[in-house]
Amino acid sequence: MTGLGFDHPWALLLLPLALLPFLVSPLRLSGVPSAEVAPEDTLSRAVGAGIVALGALAIVLLVLGLSGLHRRDHVVERTGVGANIVLLIDRSSSMDSTFANRRPDGAEESKSVAARRLLTDFAARRPADRVAVAAFSTAPMLVIPMTDKHDAVRAAIGAIDRPGLAHTDVGRGLSLAFSMFDETSTETSRAIVLVSDGAAVIDRRVQDALRAAAARDPVRLYWLFLRTAGARGITDRPPPGDPDSPQTYPERHLDIFFKTLGLPYRSFEARSAGEVSDAIREIDQLEQRPTLYSETIPRQDLDWLCYWAAAGALLLLLAAKLSERRLEDWEGEALLPSPLRGGVGGGGGAGEGATRIVASRRRALHSAPPPTLALPRKGGGNAPDVHSQQPDSGRAAS
Repeated sequence: MTGLGFDHPWALLLLPLALLPFLVSPLRLSGVPSAEVAPEDTLSRAVGAGIVALGALAIVLLVLGLSGLHRRDHVVERTGVGANIVLLIDRSSSMDSTFANRRPDGAEESKSVAARRLLTDFAARRPADRVAVAAFSTAPMLVIPMTDKHDAVRAAIGAIDRPGLAHTDVGRGLSLAFSMFDETSTETSRAIVLVSDGAAVIDRRVQDALRAAAARDPVRLYWLFLRTAGARGITDRPPPGDPDSPQTYPERHLDIFFKTLGLPYRSFEARSAGEVSDAIREIDQLEQRPTLYSETIPRQDLDWLCYWAAAGALLLLLAAKLSERRLEDWEGEALLPSPLRGGVGGGGGAGEGATRIVASRRRALHSAPPPTLALPRKGGGNAPDVHSQQPDSGRAAS
């Protein structure tokens, strides 16, 4: 199941710092004698709230980045066309020669090199397959168990052209191949692809073990015989009067033994790299059955995404800070140091709106009505005698 994880979960303790933008304003504040000098501005209030939210978001993203946010690796079940295949490859020394039974030069490639190249292409064309690789010569060798990691499969196939040994123990190699199918492959198509340029005598006890394995775990068996020039073929028969035995005609008798296993069996005889390619292509077409396979999705680090998003939020906040302006009256006198007024919770702070001056203080003084003085009446009465205070300029004129 897909889930998120943290490399440093202790860093999440810093998340309460995201409340700081709601408590402290980074913008310059101004005192005004009355809030009536600035009309209501819904747009400015919204912009101010957005600035506060950006600050909180930037802190949250930085904390998530520091905590090592990532998506855990998980397994996804998929349906495709493929099979569970064991590639059983002959690593005897005869595989190091060409189909013409010569040492390879620049113009020719050895049978092992041709097999490596064509089997690598075969595995690359089948992404839904689970593949295991085994080799055999004097003894069987497990190269890689059944897996859906095709990079590892390609590396295992790429190692089959190393110098081989002298003998060919195909019986024990087949025993290993039968044992490589795990429990997860019981409901899907299973096949063994034997790649060899010859055969050998299989011991009777090994034959009995192979028959028991075939009855217990039915598979499809393909034998890709890389025939060397001058060598006997699968269907070659001895001339009249000559002995027909596994010692003299091992390829023929191995083919006969495979047919007695009670398994779906096909043999392909290839005399060149082109014929090997044709045989592998036919095997590819035969193993085209629906199969359910698992794909492992690797871990995905998300901390870099948090850092980039936090950088974007901080750039927007920096732009908002640099956009602050001082409003001045018509005589150039600074009245308010910030274009924004208000703050979070109704106090002066970042984000409640741009203050507009509706009148300068001097104009307010000139337009105000003249003050009056209340003087006592000469007769000692209580009724006041109201006289308007004359300006000094009038007295000077008289």
